[in-house]
Amino acid sequence: MTNCPEIPTTSMSTSTILSTMLAAISSSTTSTLSTTTTSAPSTTTLSNNKGYIEIGCFNGRMADGKRVLPEKLVNFRTKINWQKHWYDWTEVVEMCQKASEEEDFEYFGVEYYGECWMAKSFDKTKATSESTCIHGDNGGPSVGIDNSIFVYQHDYNYEDVFD
Repeated sequence: MTNCPEIPTTSMSTSTILSTMLAAISSSTTSTLSTTTTSAPSTTTLSNNKGYIEIGCFNGRMADGKRVLPEKLVNFRTKINWQKHWYDWTEVVEMCQKASEEEDFEYFGVEYYGECWMAKSFDKTKATSESTCIHGDNGGPSVGIDNSIFVYQHDYNYEDVFD
């Protein structure tokens, strides 16, 4: 470790050596923790390196009855392979992402397993959080079920190195 002090072995007792080492480890851990804490982002959204950011699961309608994302672009339900997609929603979410990006929408979401909804803006303070979305296996993307929508935002800072 680069933060460990030099410890002379001839003039110190074993207990003094151990105390010095524990103090060095403790101060090293403390500085690492404080660095991690101060550098952590203040947002709860997660980028998944696919070109979109997960915003979260919401009720499909706000308290006033309006849709959370008002524009319905495409219904992908007829393209779903239900045996495959029950655990992996990547294809559905990526089809919605691409369709919404082509139409220049900033936000998109999947409701009722395959309905692709979108909007130019999204105010999550007006939306009701919901817990009835289906989350993909192994950290894969999520979709809403009936009356719930999982919302995403395009991540234009992402660069696909494989294109």
